Amino acid sequence: MLKRFFIWVFLALFFFIPDIFAQDKETANEWLLFLGHFHPLVLHLPIGFLVLAFLFEFLPHFKRFEHLSVATEFTLLMGMLTAVVAAAFGYFLSLEGDYGGDLLSFHQWFGISMAIFSVVLYGLKRKKIAPKVFRVLMIFLMLLMTATGHYGGMLTHGEDYLTTSLPTSAKKILGITVEAEDAVLAIKNIDEAVVFRDLIMPILDKKCVKCHNTNKMKGELNLESQATILQGGENGDVLVPGNADESELIRLIRLPISDEHHMPPEGKAQLTGDEMALLEWWVKQGADFKNSVAQYEKDEHIHDILATIEANANKVVNPVMVMDINEADDAAIQKIRDKGIYISRISEDTPFLQARVDNVDGNLKQLLGTVKQQLLWLNLSRSNCQNEALEGLEEFSNLTRLHLQNTKIDDKAMDKISRLEYLEYLNIYGTQVSNDGISRLAGLKYLRNMYLWNTKVTEEGIATLQTENPELYIDHGRE
Repeated sequence: MLKRFFIWVFLALFFFIPDIFAQDKETANEWLLFLGHFHPLVLHLPIGFLVLAFLFEFLPHFKRFEHLSVATEFTLLMGMLTAVVAAAFGYFLSLEGDYGGDLLSFHQWFGISMAIFSVVLYGLKRKKIAPKVFRVLMIFLMLLMTATGHYGGMLTHGEDYLTTSLPTSAKKILGITVEAEDAVLAIKNIDEAVVFRDLIMPILDKKCVKCHNTNKMKGELNLESQATILQGGENGDVLVPGNADESELIRLIRLPISDEHHMPPEGKAQLTGDEMALLEWWVKQGADFKNSVAQYEKDEHIHDILATIEANANKVVNPVMVMDINEADDAAIQKIRDKGIYISRISEDTPFLQARVDNVDGNLKQLLGTVKQQLLWLNLSRSNCQNEALEGLEEFSNLTRLHLQNTKIDDKAMDKISRLEYLEYLNIYGTQVSNDGISRLAGLKYLRNMYLWNTKVTEEGIATLQTENPELYIDHGRE
């Protein structure tokens, strides 16, 4: 009885309802689009039913699951009917025009094929035809369903939806480019930058294009390029050169985030204040696609934003942070902890470690040699550390922070420290280091912060080092 009911629903959906819609095309479109919006709701039903049918078919090979075999046919029937309904609703949703391109085509035809294939499989199971072939085809159906879901996920969440949340270490193994979500624009010569290409398009790529591209065009708007931007969206042009207030693009990003028309939608990465300011400035200046920064007028706010972008580009970046370093062995880390040394990751998504040693029993190479490539921060402050304890320090080549305050080191230790080419921070407060010692650090081009009050270093020694490294901040405890 239940099977007949679903079959009649199926016939009504694909034979009677289209005939009714055909009487009034405009009404038909409205009803089709209405039904299409149920696609995200029903698409999970065939996935569940068909996976269950797959399990009910294969699990009975184990004696304890033999009783499940009787459920295969009914579960496959439900999977077949819901797959057909999901495919139909998906097609109706595609008529809305928000999706298009190759991803839609792949998802649509895989989905239709999956529905047809499930009908064939149900027929084979119902008539008990070729059971061995049936099982092979069930495996193929699972693969088909996986492909359908994969392209559906890319269509709705972006082509990188599977890899976006991968840990950085996994991305490196798979060769996937790691991009920081909060990465800032960086242009070395800002006046020569083409405003649209170098400033505006990167903002659109990062915050807007995921929902407005060839495969997914919300509001019939594609922001992938100059040509598609000029085509506008469902409400016409999105730019009014010279008038930001009348430009649809600017109006939508200015709306309160709670407004359903706000762009980007709530829950997505929002434009920063500087990004919004640059977009508005570009439109007010005429929204030209070829002009450079030098050709536009700039108020104080825009000037500051552009100056920051240029400064970011010319800032020296420590190479350690982009090095491909393998993670330290867990057993090696545990052995270090067993020595009473505090050691941990700096953050979850990097292989780099930080360590604090309160009692230096021997030398650093003996204590921490097994993690010398991964060790980024080392704190020896207020320990019994002397010059001899720093034996092998130069092998900890990736150190960027070193705390040696209130230890018994002197100028001899500076020889070893001077070989830490990536060192950014050094605290030698309360030590016996003098002018001669700090002069050996002049070659550390990444050194940015140094603390040396209550040492033997004089004003002359500080001035000499500052001349060698103008970007170095030195806290010497003197007014």
